[in-house]
Amino acid sequence: MVRRAARWDGIVPYKGPGATGWEDFTPDDIRQVRASIERQRSASTPCDIAIGGRSRGDDWEQERALIGGVAAAGATWWMEAIFAPDLEAMRAAIRRGPLRID
Repeated sequence: MVRRAARWDGIVPYKGPGATGWEDFTPDDIRQVRASIERQRSASTPCDIAIGGRSRGDDWEQERALIGGVAAAGATWWMEAIFAPDLEAMRAAIRRGPLRID
């Protein structure tokens, strides 16, 4: 997967669920992905690492710490999944807007 991403402009890696459920990427995981891509990359154009895939937690400061840590390690995108049971729940999730780390 990383070899193919190294030829193009980005990667959207996912970790499978672990023994206790969903596992987030850690800053160390991102550094490893970034290093693997850079070892195999011949292009000089940027290469994005887009991660995410789960709903935002209730503790926004904890979420900011996680997202800020993986951003500092080289992730360029965080994609939040919105699993809403109905249309109004989906609209409420959209209204709260993106979680800003800057």
